[in-house]
Amino acid sequence: MRIIPLLLICSLLCAGCADPHREGAGAEFAVAPEGVSSLEGEWRAMKGDSPRYALPDFDDSSWPLVRVPGNLMDRYPGYRGIAWYRARITMPWGGDDGRYLLQLGRISDADELFVNGVPVGRTGDAGGARSHGFDRTRGYLIPCGLLRAGEGNLLAVRVRGYLSDSLGMIWGEYLMGPHDAMRRLVFRGYAVDVLFIGIYLFIAVYFFIFSLMGRVVVPLQRYLAAFSTGLAVYIFCQSQIKYLFTDHFYFFHYVQYMVGIAGTCVFLLLFRSIFNSPVTRVDRGAMAALAVAAAAVTILPEIRDWTIPRLLWHAVVVYIAVIGVIHTVRSVLDRDWSRLYVYVGFSMILACVVMEIFRANSVVPDFDYLKFGLIGMIVMISFFIARQLSSIQRMEESILLKLDREVQERNRELVQRNRTIEDQLQIARLIYDKLMPAGPPSLRGIDFSAACVPIDTVGGDFYDYRDRGDSVTVFVGDVTGHGVPGAFLSLIAKITFQHVQEETREIPETLAAMNRVLCDSAVLSNFMTGILCTIDVPGKRLLYSSAGHPPCLLMRRGEGSCIPLLTKSIPLGLRRDQRFRQSETGLGSGDRLVLYTDGIIEAANERGELFGEERFAEVLGECRSLKAAECVQEVLRRITDYGDGHIDDDITLVVIDVQ
Repeated sequence: MRIIPLLLICSLLCAGCADPHREGAGAEFAVAPEGVSSLEGEWRAMKGDSPRYALPDFDDSSWPLVRVPGNLMDRYPGYRGIAWYRARITMPWGGDDGRYLLQLGRISDADELFVNGVPVGRTGDAGGARSHGFDRTRGYLIPCGLLRAGEGNLLAVRVRGYLSDSLGMIWGEYLMGPHDAMRRLVFRGYAVDVLFIGIYLFIAVYFFIFSLMGRVVVPLQRYLAAFSTGLAVYIFCQSQIKYLFTDHFYFFHYVQYMVGIAGTCVFLLLFRSIFNSPVTRVDRGAMAALAVAAAAVTILPEIRDWTIPRLLWHAVVVYIAVIGVIHTVRSVLDRDWSRLYVYVGFSMILACVVMEIFRANSVVPDFDYLKFGLIGMIVMISFFIARQLSSIQRMEESILLKLDREVQERNRELVQRNRTIEDQLQIARLIYDKLMPAGPPSLRGIDFSAACVPIDTVGGDFYDYRDRGDSVTVFVGDVTGHGVPGAFLSLIAKITFQHVQEETREIPETLAAMNRVLCDSAVLSNFMTGILCTIDVPGKRLLYSSAGHPPCLLMRRGEGSCIPLLTKSIPLGLRRDQRFRQSETGLGSGDRLVLYTDGIIEAANERGELFGEERFAEVLGECRSLKAAECVQEVLRRITDYGDGHIDDDITLVVIDVQ
């Protein structure tokens, strides 16, 4: 906070040291034969108007000496009328083609130039109230016939004031020299402005594109892009480039003010974003003041009436400067160098502000310090954001590298675990294979063939039989789900079936015993459907019962149709006290009995169409002349072809021919 009083003290000292208007000798300049000569220094000036002021023989010795560039209103406060400047120049003989170019900096407002009493040119109309030349650098070509070599030549400039706080030859550079040398100088000035505009636009486009591509510091990048774009537009409106396209300055001056006000608001948000501090109520009040200033500039038709909006704008700029000083001082005291580029940029702009104060009091050469200070600050902020992005990128790369190592380690663990699981599944497969009988029953009078195809390494389907010499009891079961859980429940059912069949031949008792065991063993609502049948060969009869399973199919000798043997009951493992009923039918030589699981009829093709009971019956009819084993293989081939080599569920098929 101590820097603000220091700036004020420097301003007062500069104002006290400089004396912009005094009487005495002066107002004489020598123009070199080569190169560009400066006309900045002491001129004679006087308010008022008279045609005699343009004449070489007019005596201006009583006029006060004023410094050019400088504000004549310091001498005549509040004066907006006509005023005259006079100076004498000594010309060498010759020089290029004899043509000289005179550059008068930005005069407020209109002017007319006389050389040795002859009018050479004008900008605006010094005698008119509505014809302005404000904000424009004057360039006048002086024919060689008007200049006398080796003698004093009179330059008289008639000006008219416009603004309420400035008058006369107040800004810019005042130069004279040979035509070609001056033209090169003007071109360099244009080139510098174009270079600055290009730098700002490059920074704006660069960070705007990165803000679209990135996920971090996006607001900061967009604030900087918007502020850089505003500076490019501001410099264009402020520079002399615009006068290559038009002679009217009002629109560009209006845009310059509006862009400057909007840019100040964006810069406040940018500054808050840089220091990760929230927008305060005072900030919102400052932005409201900027909105009022913008509205006033829009409403007021005359630039000279924009004093109050300009003061509001400048007050907010000072407020932002104070915020910057506070943050910078705090960071330096805390030895926080993470924003070093920002501190350097802010110090540059503060130094340029001090130089602008010195320039206004003619202590330092006339130079656009603020323009270079702004570009320095923007470049430093750009470096800061680029460094932030680089740090974040390195951090992301480090995190990704760490994650990659962790993923690789986890993959190795998973591969090892999968190998272990595969080994265990192979063992489970061997156990599952043990669930199936080693071969068909040895009972004479029947031709027995069966197949069980799991979709996983192990499945939930199985079949088993009990051969008693004169009869055979066959069980086909289907556990809900498949894989290891289904295989375990199938193992329990098989062991129970074998144990119960040692004690009883009765089908209802066998199913009831298996149901009780499965009710005690099933988890996660698992259950089993099953069908149990006994073929009595001597008695030529079939005893059967179903537990929620698809019915077994009976095909009579010489017939291709299938007769479903229906019984009603719920699956095993759902209700402990469930009772089962037994049915009976006769058998004859040449009859065929088919037992199966729903994986056959629910097999689907690529269109989702099921194989179905009707198609299954048709295939069985077509296989009626085949032996039992051939029938099993053909049915499995048809199902596999129907699903294009893919099956969705375990499949079990048992075919028994009665001889």
